[in-house]
Amino acid sequence: MRQDARRYLIAGILLLVGAGLTQGARALRGEETKYEPDFSQLPEKVGEYEGRDLPVDKSIYNYLEAQAMVERVYEGPDGWVLYTLIYGTDWRTIHAPTGCYPAQGWTMTRNETVAIPAPEECPHKGPIHARAVFAEKGDRREVSLFVYARPGDTTSSWATHGAKVAVGPRGAGGMIIILRTLPKTDDLDAEIKPLTRMLAALYSKSVSFWYEDAGNAG
Repeated sequence: MRQDARRYLIAGILLLVGAGLTQGARALRGEETKYEPDFSQLPEKVGEYEGRDLPVDKSIYNYLEAQAMVERVYEGPDGWVLYTLIYGTDWRTIHAPTGCYPAQGWTMTRNETVAIPAPEECPHKGPIHARAVFAEKGDRREVSLFVYARPGDTTSSWATHGAKVAVGPRGAGGMIIILRTLPKTDDLDAEIKPLTRMLAALYSKSVSFWYEDAGNAG
């Protein structure tokens, strides 16, 4: 009985300490700030690529509990690039494509991290940390580039992104930017070049709402 009582006492102390740490972390994050993402400034034309908005899949939007989502296809003489942006104030909104690919029957034949030089107008220090994936499903192939972004930085890791957003400025949230296209060769380095160029053209406008008010930049 004494051992049981001791276990309950220790468990109670741990619960109290955990609750205190949680409250302390919330206090350190400060007051919650409301951000109004505005993606209307995304350029409709990038080089020879013309952009066309696609209807947002409401089932995905609702499932992710996203605050904003953009799906746009840029079509050019060499093919097309699909640009998807999902923003949420909770880290749980953002899912990892590296988990979604296998769940949907795709095999990732290449899965690598890449560092992309930040464009001149980037509101934070570079590089932009991204992940490049070559995926196959039957006779279908796809190459993708995705970035997890938050105020002040990017990462190619879903786990790191979730942890940083969870303890970052309250209300700022985070986003995932996904670029996809059909590969013409098996050379991943060559196939992601159109995606990196498109990312460089669109990234700064995608995250600008975090920096429009210096007090909200976090």
